[in-house]
Amino acid sequence: ADFFFIQRNWALKEIKMDKVFKYCDLKSAGTIKLLKDFELFFNEPKTFNDPFDSFVEFDFTATLQDWKNYFKKMRMPPDKVKQGIDNIKRGVKYDLSSLQQPSTLKISCFSEEPDNMLLWSHYGSKHTGICIGFKVYQEFRSNCIHLSSRDLKVTEPSVPQGTIPLVKVNYDINMPRPYNRIIGEDSKRLMEFVKTKSKSWEYEKEYRAIVNSDLVINNPIHFDPTEITDLIFGLNTTDADIQNVKDIVSTYPSSGNWLNLFKCERAKSKYEIILKKI
Repeated sequence: ADFFFIQRNWALKEIKMDKVFKYCDLKSAGTIKLLKDFELFFNEPKTFNDPFDSFVEFDFTATLQDWKNYFKKMRMPPDKVKQGIDNIKRGVKYDLSSLQQPSTLKISCFSEEPDNMLLWSHYGSKHTGICIGFKVYQEFRSNCIHLSSRDLKVTEPSVPQGTIPLVKVNYDINMPRPYNRIIGEDSKRLMEFVKTKSKSWEYEKEYRAIVNSDLVINNPIHFDPTEITDLIFGLNTTDADIQNVKDIVSTYPSSGNWLNLFKCERAKSKYEIILKKI
């Protein structure tokens, strides 16, 4: 129930923003559904392209009493507790595979920049795709996005359903300190692994919307069309794809007259992208 506040505490020192951006491939059915049906899919970290992303390194250093307390906490029968302790005393490694629980988080990733050349190359289908801007709110001392209340369970009674905090990713050459589940270390520290990535990914300038899997009623999670602020087409997005998106926008309430549409162009004499309104 306090997962919102676990995330929020990570975001307290973040710079206030009014938008975040998602780079997408216009040839993907998921992108078209996002634009047509206002659906945002949340992925499990194990599906990400970085095998280190959200990987939790465990530390199993503990006393015999710590192990005994842990086994009891896991509701192991007394004979299994005794067997486990005897194994540890004999130097036999305990089978820890059961401790590697499957991911309980679902994540949707954004960037703070709409003109990032590498993101356009890697996620914007080699500059032929689209970058979608989403509205950001400053609520509960955090940057937040608003999603459909019908697709999410209540996270905390004082927080409106569908309000999801954005967590800024930190980049480092080292992983967070290993987490010791046996000694009962605070589970909130697991968020360090979710919000830390290799320094190699620093160019992404990433923000994450994170939800507990057991709070998700439907995935993709829907949102109101007015949560989209900008549609930005890549340097190499075809006229046909641009027109297809415009046709979709024409079906929005008020024909999407609140949206800003841009086309990327090359800056003169610089390796930079500029956004030209269309």
